[in-house]
Amino acid sequence: MTGGEQREAPPERSGLLRLASQWLLGVLLALSLTAFFLTLNAAQLTARGTGERLLRRAPATPRHAGTSRRSPPRDWWTGGWA
Repeated sequence: MTGGEQREAPPERSGLLRLASQWLLGVLLALSLTAFFLTLNAAQLTARGTGERLLRRAPATPRHAGTSRRSPPRDWWTGGWA
């Protein structure tokens, strides 16, 4: 190719195809990042040290829920107790 010759311009994409491909790439990126972060989070939560730390910080709950509490209202819309 000599300096005087001009190259032929590549055909332009249609605007709709370009827009659709950008949206598709954006959605694929968002889904892949979401999957990556969920995988990291699951790996951290199932790790032994993290699980033990969470259990140490958890509030104490009664073994038999409801034994030290009043029974729930039967007529919850009027507030009457069973």
